[in-house]
Amino acid sequence: MTKIQIVNKSLRVIGQGRLTLAQLTADSPETARIVNDVYDSIRDEVLEVHPWNFSQKRANLTQLGGEVTDWTDNGSDVWYATLTTAPASVTFNGIVGTEVASVVLCVAAYNWYFDSTNSLLYVYSTSDPDTAFDKVYAIIPEFEYQNAFQVPTDSLRIVRMDNDDAIFVVEGTRLLTNETEAKVLYISQITTESLFPPGFVMAFAQRLAAELAIAVTNDSKKAESVFSIYLIKLREAKSMDGQEGTAKEIDEDTWEQARG
Repeated sequence: MTKIQIVNKSLRVIGQGRLTLAQLTADSPETARIVNDVYDSIRDEVLEVHPWNFSQKRANLTQLGGEVTDWTDNGSDVWYATLTTAPASVTFNGIVGTEVASVVLCVAAYNWYFDSTNSLLYVYSTSDPDTAFDKVYAIIPEFEYQNAFQVPTDSLRIVRMDNDDAIFVVEGTRLLTNETEAKVLYISQITTESLFPPGFVMAFAQRLAAELAIAVTNDSKKAESVFSIYLIKLREAKSMDGQEGTAKEIDEDTWEQARG
């Protein structure tokens, strides 16, 4: 299945003529421009609404912050280490450090500065912090949760964590939790149409048709009718999807957590 085939399925539903790949690529005529404006967002909506087997991925997320190691001497009793995200605070053996406004102001014990341009954390220490302290810890969540993890760039929704009892929220590109590691199952943004199974294609094409009905035909009644059929096709596609593999129940509480 290709993008142009899905688009033409949708146009046929609302009684419109076919587009060619050249027209879709050129963004002309007007129907092609409208299709291109909404296609990606509608695809992602239908992907996100259900944990489709073909779109699920597993990942062990990278922690943001946490214990900072591998320091480099910057001179004048200042050391630096790589840190990808600006910390809310930095602790030295559990003692909360003092954030300063620049590297040159790191002149006293527990002073720290984060260089956001180069993703570097600077601290004051008369010797290598790896040996001077039991632990230098960069705290990323500002409050409520102990740890933060980087959500995958292709994630549309985190379905669950490996530990089913784990409490978590997703805020922007960060997953916040009290867990010390974050192994997750998530819905990936699949953009390759050849990976779409038939049931998903039928539901997606119908949902796209409902979106196009107003913009292309200006017929609100047709849009409502097409959307009603989409809900039926979506239910059928979800049923087929659930018959593959061993079913794992995902309750509503889990989905609420995933919504963050």
